[in-house]
Amino acid sequence: MMNYQDEMKSVTVRVANGSGVIIKPLADDCFYILTAYHVVKGKTVDEITFDFLSTSPFTNKTVKAKRIIYNEELDAAILIVEKDDSEIVQFVPSNIRQNGAVHWHTGYPNNQNSNGKANSCKLHDFNTWLGTYDHNFEEYKYPNHIKQEELNGMSGGGIFDDNHHLLGVHMKLAASEEKEQLGKNVMIPWSCFERVIAENGLPTIYQCNFEVFMNEMFNFDNNLGAKEKLKTLLMMMSHYRAGMLDLSPQQCYDAFQKSRKANNYLLGSELQKDDWVKFGEFIVALKAVWGLDAANNLDEVFPRFQYVQSEKDFDIYSAPSALDPSVLGTVSDVNVVFVVGGIQSKGYKQDVRGKDILDIAIGLEPKQEFNIARNGRENMGGFVYVNAHFFKDAMVAFTDEIRDCDGDKMEYYRNLITSKI
Repeated sequence: MMNYQDEMKSVTVRVANGSGVIIKPLADDCFYILTAYHVVKGKTVDEITFDFLSTSPFTNKTVKAKRIIYNEELDAAILIVEKDDSEIVQFVPSNIRQNGAVHWHTGYPNNQNSNGKANSCKLHDFNTWLGTYDHNFEEYKYPNHIKQEELNGMSGGGIFDDNHHLLGVHMKLAASEEKEQLGKNVMIPWSCFERVIAENGLPTIYQCNFEVFMNEMFNFDNNLGAKEKLKTLLMMMSHYRAGMLDLSPQQCYDAFQKSRKANNYLLGSELQKDDWVKFGEFIVALKAVWGLDAANNLDEVFPRFQYVQSEKDFDIYSAPSALDPSVLGTVSDVNVVFVVGGIQSKGYKQDVRGKDILDIAIGLEPKQEFNIARNGRENMGGFVYVNAHFFKDAMVAFTDEIRDCDGDKMEYYRNLITSKI
């Protein structure tokens, strides 16, 4: 099993006479190699060479760039290479930098890697950020002096924190003497690559492999009996799952967050894999229940359903007292259904908390928008709360009924869900 430093080395690529980082986007046909543009400037795709350590899954494989996407002003380049069956360690892109925390710069110094071969991957650790450099970049400082020849060739190498985050790639020395640099360096932050991705309409990068995400949503492999009984329904559900390819789960999640105008919520980049699976189940079930054919029509259900991710674990009936009002935001319909992640399923009957009859007239804002955060926890009883696993649990609990129904199984499932919420 690889340790953390080996994992960083395994995604560090020898690119031409520099370095790069290989990462998985939300796409089924390619990987990205992130590097500094000056590493590949003036080269065609046929002239760019790659090499990997012997421990890399790409060792002894032919890896060729199909396209070079770059922004010269940002010195950021993305090399698009054809995807194969290689499994790589996924590092989550992040723009959060913390002074005092351990970070690493990885790469292939030219004095140890002749003829473009990845003979030795070096890691230099640091814990000090110095602030913005020349508007777009970030400056950091090594604790000790490092010879300049030990850094030549490490441009484009990844900058990692201590928790599987990729913060950017190395750009250049910020201050140097003839033989020994003073420890100051410049990073091309992840935000620069985000701009390149957005400007060119490329698939974004998400912390969990999208194929894994898709496979885990409504995964019944551990319950083959239910899977067999639900086969027809699951085939119909696959249509809705496939529709999510048109809009990434992060885009769906961000759209929900924007819609509910919460004062405090998790960013899409902060969600873990299990959270994404719960949210995916929710989105797919909404598409199924409402009969939507495309993900971009999800705004039709925003007024009724709001998804709230909670790190706490509590019974669904404790939701009003356990949830922080500031994560719930503003809704335009007091009959809204909150689908809450982070709650363990305790069985189908416990997955939905029905609406209590309360006088919530005092909670109405101008334009009839209800601000839960402002009016407090005492008004939360007027809403329906649904466990994020509810949609799958409803299938499991009613496998026989779904199998035996004479009509449209999807319609039966729709009626089952809507009758509960």
